Amino acid sequence: MFVCDLKPLDDFNYLIKYADDSTLLCFQKSITTVEEEIAYVMNWAVQNKMTVNLLKTVEIDFHSITV
Repeated sequence: MFVCDLKPLDDFNYLIKYADDSTLLCFQKSITTVEEEIAYVMNWAVQNKMTVNLLKTVEIDFHSITV
C-alpha cells in the first residue's frame, strides 16, 4: 500500500515490489544511471518516513559475453 507511488525514473528500468522487499533492475540502454535510481528510491523513502536497510542492499552487475 505504501509503495504504490514508487516507480523507476526511466521506463526501461523495472522496480519489482513484494511486501517489504523490492528489486530494481536497471538496463544499459536506460537514460538514468543506477546511482540516480537509487538516490530517487532513498529520497522517496525519506519523504515517506521510511528507511532503506543498507545492510541488506546489494548491487549485482550482469554482463553478457559475446564469443
